[in-house]
Amino acid sequence: MKIKRLISNGFRGLPDRTFDFTSPRTGAPADIVVVTGPSGSGKTSLLEAIIAAKEDVGPYGLKRSSNDFVRPGEAAAKVRVDWVLSQEERARVGATGVELSSESIFAPNLFSSIDHDPSLVALLGEYDVDPAVSKVEYFHANRRIPRGGAPSIATLGVPEAERLARLTQDDAKYALVSQYIAEANLGLHDKGGTRGAERLAEAFGRLCRTRQLAGVEQVGRAIVPRFADARGTVVGLEGLSDTAKQALLFAVTFLRSGIEGSLVLIDTPELHIPEPEVGAFVAALARMGLDNQLVLATGSPGVVAGNPDALVVPMS
Repeated sequence: MKIKRLISNGFRGLPDRTFDFTSPRTGAPADIVVVTGPSGSGKTSLLEAIIAAKEDVGPYGLKRSSNDFVRPGEAAAKVRVDWVLSQEERARVGATGVELSSESIFAPNLFSSIDHDPSLVALLGEYDVDPAVSKVEYFHANRRIPRGGAPSIATLGVPEAERLARLTQDDAKYALVSQYIAEANLGLHDKGGTRGAERLAEAFGRLCRTRQLAGVEQVGRAIVPRFADARGTVVGLEGLSDTAKQALLFAVTFLRSGIEGSLVLIDTPELHIPEPEVGAFVAALARMGLDNQLVLATGSPGVVAGNPDALVVPMS
């Protein structure tokens, strides 16, 4: 699924305007949409408007208060989204058209929204880590791999719990990074073979130039990942730089969540990435899955400079 256009009225943090996500060259939704502008211009709010509209149609999580979305001084907020579906998506949910539109109204005293197209409800509400199932994934601005701690509902690997956590800002959704690396190296994600570990090493290598995945090691009862640099120095997860941890977070999430043909929302893709490298980092993210649409909220000039084919949406 991809977004062709979003129209906002009265949404908190956003101007009342139309946001066109189509490529001028092809007329189709752009594969990389770079939302730019100074701090406070509404970049994050645009991602939040996408999430709010999507959740109103087909929710992954619990319903949020409409007060979170209505601009102060306004009685209500409205978000219209024009969605473009792939042939596989149309066949899976029984949609008759390539394009479907949703209109969501948020108001403090409105308890039920507009009836939406049933096929769009089915598509946007479906969550499964199977790559054949398209989905919406959100990387929030202060994301990090959490340290240890007791498992929470978002870290148990239970499909319903995974679904509830995907569009939140809870770092617990990244807490199974080490476990996934161990499982991949044990062949648990490819029926006993080694391809899962190879895919993960390749994905991490595309995003991180200073370290490579060097396998796993048993420490007590735990199986922990190991990473090596060009000199052969080996460290564990906590020994990685913040830049390498970001690369690992993205690599594992793309593979673990099966992000293919999906809408990927990334706030501050440059987080912990040196400015000279951020353009190449985003380009590598765009190659991580087939037929994804990346919508990036960024203040980094390097994102635009390193991705000349991206559609730039200025907020001011």
